[in-house]
Amino acid sequence: MTSPDMEVTGLTEENWSALEAIVQSTFKSHARVRTLLPRVEQPNAYSVLMPSIQNVGNSNETLLELETVHSQSPIRVARRFRVREEQLGDRHLMSQLTRRAARDLAFTEDVLLAFGGSLQTGKPSILDLLPVGTDGIRNLTDSTHGLSNASPPRAPAESKPGTTAHPAITPSAKDVATKDAAAQAEQKGGDPLEELAAALAELQCRRQTGPYAAVFLPAAWKKLTTSMSSNNDRIGYDVVWSMLGAEQSAIALPLQGTAHDHRIIVFSTAPDTVELVEVTPPTLALDAYQRGDLILRVQHAFVLRIVDANARIDVILS
Repeated sequence: MTSPDMEVTGLTEENWSALEAIVQSTFKSHARVRTLLPRVEQPNAYSVLMPSIQNVGNSNETLLELETVHSQSPIRVARRFRVREEQLGDRHLMSQLTRRAARDLAFTEDVLLAFGGSLQTGKPSILDLLPVGTDGIRNLTDSTHGLSNASPPRAPAESKPGTTAHPAITPSAKDVATKDAAAQAEQKGGDPLEELAAALAELQCRRQTGPYAAVFLPAAWKKLTTSMSSNNDRIGYDVVWSMLGAEQSAIALPLQGTAHDHRIIVFSTAPDTVELVEVTPPTLALDAYQRGDLILRVQHAFVLRIVDANARIDVILS
């Protein structure tokens, strides 16, 4: 915040720094999908190149290249909140509001990274790693998102026909229904751990190296814990993490409303397959000063880049 803004708000640099620290720590502890992804920084980028691995040539010789004909504007996410004039002297109340706003920001990022293609936002997401069209990249448009309430967002069942979707970790129901079964590399089965092991073996056969990650949709995670005769999530995570080869390599998304919630999405998180591009880190900004009240916002901007759409397998539990 600039010095004139600081004078208007009555906040000191120390107060502002404390609120910024709350934004950073709260976002870090609540944003879950990003923990699975390799991250790179492109500070304040206006647009980000969207590369796609291609094999070009004929049957005698193919040339590996990285196509970068598409670019995408960053996804800009913001959560605005009001601090009333009589609350400005209460740092504890300001901290509570800031913490809630940062938490909402983290939930929004999780939904966009996981279900962007199902939200009709035109933004990429992890659950839609399969290629779209011939080049695997959709043309995307910029958008600024704000949450209108403090409740965690819900993922819709499917996108409407005719809408432009983002590549995401979870494809929409329409995408799943229309894609070729072989390209989808879909595996149906009963035992979650056996199917997870089979999916990892298939990725290795495709020369998709680790590290690996897995996203369990709600019913799939419930089936896993039930099959282990345990309602203890920690036991489930320990077993899955050991199979994937690293701690924090799998998450169960606590989001309802998706039509394919019996799925486990298993994918490589090698830097040459997928990455999260940080354009603006989570930060606090002054939005407006209205009749003594402060309107603040927590905000950040990012792009999900899917380089190799062949690095994912769906497991649909029967």
